Amino acid sequence: MRTQYFDSWRISAAQPQHSNDVRQQFAASILHGQLPNAQILGRYYALVYAQTSSYEASAQLLNTNWRTIKANMDMAFLAQLKGTA
Repeated sequence: MRTQYFDSWRISAAQPQHSNDVRQQFAASILHGQLPNAQILGRYYALVYAQTSSYEASAQLLNTNWRTIKANMDMAFLAQLKGTA
């Protein structure tokens, strides 16, 4: 059942540079231990949601409930990923 979602969340080779910068900053923050657990999880949910554009597809990929993703997603980070922040 999971495989039906893989095509919808693949990262496009033509992603905007801004989005890549935001992703790299997120990764660097994790590597340097600068984010608390809740913020890492919220941003991770936003990262996956940005790729799938679906709470249900994100939940399937992350093996969790879609309501958990919706309730805990970092919306400000999602806006940065989409370039609207």
